Amino acid sequence: MQIISQIKANRYQHEEQLREQAIMDHTQATLMAFAMNDPQKMPSVAKAYPFLDKFEGNQSQPKQEPVAEWQNDQAMLIQQAMVVKATLQRKHAQK
Repeated sequence: MQIISQIKANRYQHEEQLREQAIMDHTQATLMAFAMNDPQKMPSVAKAYPFLDKFEGNQSQPKQEPVAEWQNDQAMLIQQAMVVKATLQRKHAQK
């Protein structure tokens, strides 16, 4: 009995995903038509996808500015150096 109810739940979930995909595809096609024929009248992202406001409002983390690649590399190098230093200190402490 549980297997049958699980199969029904899985089928319902799959149908919901297909419905969502169809709506997104239709909205994308509409936006493409605006972009090609009359870009001046193209609706904003908020109008085209109103549900995005819910997700943006729930984000607790403030948006960060993009970090330059070299800064990212430098931070990773410093982090790795700290790990190596801590490992060496532990080895010397054990002797």
